[in-house]
Amino acid sequence: MKREKKRRFLQHTGDRITFWVLVGIMATTLVISALRGIAGLALVDGGLYLYLPLSLVLIAVGWGLSAVFRRLKKPALRGIFGTLMVLVMLGLLTIGMTYASFAAGLSFPHRYVSMTAPDGVHRLIVMRMLDPDETRIEQRRQARLASNPDGDEKITAEDWGYVYTAYAPGPLDLFYRVDSLMEGEVYIGYASKAELMVEWEDAIGHFYIKNPETGDSGEMRARSN
Repeated sequence: MKREKKRRFLQHTGDRITFWVLVGIMATTLVISALRGIAGLALVDGGLYLYLPLSLVLIAVGWGLSAVFRRLKKPALRGIFGTLMVLVMLGLLTIGMTYASFAAGLSFPHRYVSMTAPDGVHRLIVMRMLDPDETRIEQRRQARLASNPDGDEKITAEDWGYVYTAYAPGPLDLFYRVDSLMEGEVYIGYASKAELMVEWEDAIGHFYIKNPETGDSGEMRARSN
């Protein structure tokens, strides 16, 4: 009886493909989470920590709706339900991707640039993410209005900034080693003309800011591979 139910459940090729896609996404999510928690290896493309679970949910919802659609017999009812299903999925996809994109920018750093020491051996991956610190945002806003009193008093893109960190690259450059950042962070405004500089102390990269502007601060040291 159980085997018959299983055959009915996955009797369509599309169902079997969807099922194994979901299994693959779930397994991948568990593996990369375990690597971060146990081995200290984090994804360079940190957005995948959000996009993978989101895709899992969206595919599962779409699969469920398609199963309901296939059970409908009346053409008119199938047409109405099919139209609603497409609209619902488009809405969920738009909302989900918009939220995930914004949340990923605030929660996970992304690759900014790779830095190689003069010896050509030691290397670090510089990561950056949006800086949510309200104090630095307000400092930049005040400085912008001081130089341009007629400017927009509300917070604009120019008032935001980035948080920079540096790490040793991990396997295949798909990961970075979380524990390789020894100390510090660097904060530079979105519209700032400051430069992120590095000086090498053997295998250690010392990062600092050249020509900092309002809201720019910090330095850091990271141990290379």
